[in-house]
Amino acid sequence: MNKRYAAAVMAALAMAGTVHAQTADQKLRSYETWGSVMGDFNGVSGKDVTYFGANGQPVAEVNYDAYQDGTFEPSGYTYYGYDDNGRVVKEWSQEYKIGTGNVMEWKDKDSIVYQYNDAGYLVSERNYLLGDSTAYEYDSDGNKVAMVKYLPDYQGGYTELSRETYRNFAAPNCPQTIVGDGAYASYKFTASATYDADGNMLEKLTYNGETRTLEQREAWTYTDGQLSLYQAFSVDEDGTETPTRKIVYKVLGTDPLRIQANDSTYFDGEWGEKSLPSVSEYFTPQPASAPELSITLSDEKPNTAVLTFNATTIEGASNVAYDVFRHGIKLARIMASEAVDGMITYVDEGVKNGTYDYFVQAVDADIEDVIGDGEVGDDPLNSYGHGMNSSQRIRMVFATELPAPTNVRATKVEYEMGECFVTVSWDEPAGDGQYGTPTYNLYIDGMKLPVNSEASMSGPVINPITGNSYRMSLGTGSAASDLSESVYVEAVYGIGSAKSETVTVTNDTYDMTGLVEKVVEQWGNALGDVPETKISAKTVNYYNADNEVSSVVSYGANLSTGIYEPSYYEGVIFNEKGLPAKRFHQQYGLYDDYDLAYTEANDTTYYKYDENDRLIEEKSTQSLDSIVYEYDADGNMVSKMRYVPDSYGTHGGVPYVMEGYTYSDFVAPNCPQTIVGTGAYASYMNSYKVYYDEDNNIVKKEKYDEGGTLRQVEHWTYELGILAKYEINTVKSAKGDDGEVTYTENPSKKTIYTVVGTNPLRIKDEQMTYTYGEWSGYTYHHVTEYCKPDATTAPKLVVEPVADELNTVMLTFDATDVAGASSVAYDVYRHGIKVARVPASEAVDGMVTYVDNNVYNGSYDYFVQAVDEAADQSGEDPLNSYGYGESVSNTVRELFDLDLPAPSNVRVTSVEYSLDSCYVTLEWDESADKDLYILEQYNVFVAGEKYPVNSVATMAGVVVNPITENKYRMFLGIGNAASKLSEDIYVQAVYKMGKANSDTIAVTNDPNSGIADVEGGSCIRFSHGVITAGEGVTFDVYSADGKAVAVGCEGSLSIGNRPSGVYVVRSHSNGRTTTQKVVLRGAN
Repeated sequence: MNKRYAAAVMAALAMAGTVHAQTADQKLRSYETWGSVMGDFNGVSGKDVTYFGANGQPVAEVNYDAYQDGTFEPSGYTYYGYDDNGRVVKEWSQEYKIGTGNVMEWKDKDSIVYQYNDAGYLVSERNYLLGDSTAYEYDSDGNKVAMVKYLPDYQGGYTELSRETYRNFAAPNCPQTIVGDGAYASYKFTASATYDADGNMLEKLTYNGETRTLEQREAWTYTDGQLSLYQAFSVDEDGTETPTRKIVYKVLGTDPLRIQANDSTYFDGEWGEKSLPSVSEYFTPQPASAPELSITLSDEKPNTAVLTFNATTIEGASNVAYDVFRHGIKLARIMASEAVDGMITYVDEGVKNGTYDYFVQAVDADIEDVIGDGEVGDDPLNSYGHGMNSSQRIRMVFATELPAPTNVRATKVEYEMGECFVTVSWDEPAGDGQYGTPTYNLYIDGMKLPVNSEASMSGPVINPITGNSYRMSLGTGSAASDLSESVYVEAVYGIGSAKSETVTVTNDTYDMTGLVEKVVEQWGNALGDVPETKISAKTVNYYNADNEVSSVVSYGANLSTGIYEPSYYEGVIFNEKGLPAKRFHQQYGLYDDYDLAYTEANDTTYYKYDENDRLIEEKSTQSLDSIVYEYDADGNMVSKMRYVPDSYGTHGGVPYVMEGYTYSDFVAPNCPQTIVGTGAYASYMNSYKVYYDEDNNIVKKEKYDEGGTLRQVEHWTYELGILAKYEINTVKSAKGDDGEVTYTENPSKKTIYTVVGTNPLRIKDEQMTYTYGEWSGYTYHHVTEYCKPDATTAPKLVVEPVADELNTVMLTFDATDVAGASSVAYDVYRHGIKVARVPASEAVDGMVTYVDNNVYNGSYDYFVQAVDEAADQSGEDPLNSYGYGESVSNTVRELFDLDLPAPSNVRVTSVEYSLDSCYVTLEWDESADKDLYILEQYNVFVAGEKYPVNSVATMAGVVVNPITENKYRMFLGIGNAASKLSEDIYVQAVYKMGKANSDTIAVTNDPNSGIADVEGGSCIRFSHGVITAGEGVTFDVYSADGKAVAVGCEGSLSIGNRPSGVYVVRSHSNGRTTTQKVVLRGAN
């Protein structure tokens, strides 16, 4: 339908008294415009309605335009602010027009501020939209004597545009002389006016302001006190008058008073319409008919207003109703008969977000609107301009925050006939649906795109976007073009809308060809004590020159220091063809007497291949399971069977299939559409149907149980060439009365993949589970970084022992280049732990060397990795930065097995008791070569457990001091001298290159225990109080309390004259020291 907008211009004359026959207490409540400019519409095409409150002041003025079917819709809205004296101090106007999203909404248009003098006369009005203003001046009698109009200038001030002055008043505000002046000739004039006894203007003569010649005469004719004709004439130099305009007024009705005005112009000897006919309708207000309105917001429903008002009466009306308005639009008509205890309640539900004025108008329901065809309208909600007084205006603000679409992104790029099309997708707003199901609008550079449309017999039908994607044109171009647009998505609800963030959509896609997983980072952790803004662990794949993974290392970050330490190392040994032949797994932890070290491999897998280098078997030494693979002639894997050993003799001692699968119906190489499971238990007897997209990506997998019932469905969703979402849904089945089975998928788990970086490609994955109707995530997520290995960056490594150095090797490798890197360095790894970063500038003749000194005993894999130092953006110390390098060198295994000297002659040198606790002091003999092997400290082990080392209490806490001398005071137990206390202990020497343990001895609280008796031998003999040493042996003799009896003895020494008791003999031979005890008894 074509809508006809007509200019609703009120017929107001510049200088006149009472121009219509209404009484003084009547108010103009509507001004109607009839017909259309095109002449195809004869009814009311526009209506300006004023709503008056109980005090006679306008509550609001609303401009309505009409469709050809007579339906009215607002086009303008004006409301006022009053001072304490009831004078208008501000006027606001709004337009009802197409706004954001191509929907009708109210938009601020203008505001005018009025000021008054102490006498209450209007002295100025200022238009804030145009910036112009008008000032008024008065004489002592209150007559307006001047009107001055100003325009804003460019300096922030005002310039006078025109001025009119008034004098010679025939009656109050009836000037007989009017003089105009201003910036232009058209403002310069002099006019004289005459009035009748009622102050109605009869004639006005206007003279040229410069020539003083008469230029125009205007005349007003009244019939029975009613203005019936207005005429205007131009006057030429000879004084001849020519008509130029006339307005004929006609009273159409008196109850209510309706006056028609027909405005015509005279041109070329003929009269023609100047504007469309208008009808002004007046009424006599009844203040008592104005309801008292109150409004509250509902606590139960969003954007719902509860209006309450009293049921007023209208004099002479038997059928009173009440029209409820929201910002000039009629919402409802409620009959007075619906009042309860004299009060009426109306609930306005689901109001669109915004600011609205509410008011209620009393109406004589027996009077209906007259629409364009002259018949009485039957829709009271389309009847405007016939009511009585209105309630006060109450402003309400609805600002419910609505959930917006998120994760707006391009998910597919296509090219057709030289044009690029992008499918834009988004995540639907979160929430429980309390605001209803939204539709969507898509905006490109702030402009709403046309939504989906389809042709019909009556024209295009617009279908709103109801899903979470939209296919839009990005422009003309190809995959080589750089195309982009800024877009956002708006969710449209019944009560408002919510916009997503603005994103840039391009025609970029992701090509995963040749990309491999380089590092997997874990952000946050399962316990939740590491925030998801920090990396708690990372697993790094190191690729060799054959682009094979040669080692995998998982690193964990220390929560307090941020230093990365490995948690496991997975090494790979390759066969002569460069294929993995063996993969071993070693844990890293407190495995070396509570010090960090790698365990021996706790899981090793061996691989076998056929003549086509296809994997045919893998076998684990930990579980003893083996997996056997079979292939068809096209190289498709058709069988995968996991065999387990017959541990319980149930299969004749022969390994049997625990779990297996066969694959068939290949839609592409290794893309089977049918998978059948088998195995030792019914839970393995499943079958699967697999579906793929046009790129042979798996998109759906259905799982059926042994009976053929669908139990689970997996879904894969791809965006721009990469996996974006993986879902696992459980399935419930139900059989209908007709025997047909229907299946319902229920969410169970999902993983969301998001690109968080493009150079290099980094993809975040977030796992979620569905329980009790809600999705919940974890306190951590992963980010996988991909790379395309460059074999040319892999150095060739040689490792050789360094002569005359303990546990020391030299690594030599070539200084490879990294494409585009300005600063290359090489990280040296020992079993996955970075031990050095060597800059390429240290290369000599293209070769780099690094010496790894005094390596701790063990077996290690060495490899070297080239690094672009500028690409390492970790911000960490280079030796704590993992996952940023290029391909690695070949792996070289080195074994360090240095024989280290152990402590000897461990003994008790004192026993003490304090507060029922027994303490013993241990001493031992140190190696003479302790400095050569770089002794760092000692550890004491009691019953196989490391004993607490020395600790000292300080103001800041307990400070742990390692054992650095060859003695240690330890707690032996609760007891006294009569108690039998004992512990097995040994002492461990900790060197930089390893550890060595003493013999284990029993330590008791018996001072004579803990040292072995002399039972003979070639070194020391004891008989009848005489100690005899063998050839080349020297010895020292001490009493039991540690006092020296004799030192540096050779040959024989008699102690027979010494007191009876235990003596300690320490012998020295060939660099070794041995401690023994002798017992001297009485009468020896």
